[in-house]
Amino acid sequence: MLYDGREESSTYGMINEIYLGDARPAFVVIPIGVWHGLQNLGTEDALVLNLPTQAYNYSGPDHWRLPFDTDEIPYKWASRGATTRLRSDAR
Repeated sequence: MLYDGREESSTYGMINEIYLGDARPAFVVIPIGVWHGLQNLGTEDALVLNLPTQAYNYSGPDHWRLPFDTDEIPYKWASRGATTRLRSDAR
């Protein structure tokens, strides 16, 4: 799930769901300022690779997290329950 939180963007406030899996693998590039989260809908373990462009800076974090059920983003996760948090990188 992607949510565009960039006020200057032409897709501001829009949600995009992307379904990936063994039969439909993909490489997804997420722009800075786009909130994103994921949920495994299958019965098998999922493999997700996170490839940041810079190492995490603990003294000056460059991203924020929200709980998956935040009211700040108009999205409801599948009923199986989501265990991830939403994340957005710095602008």
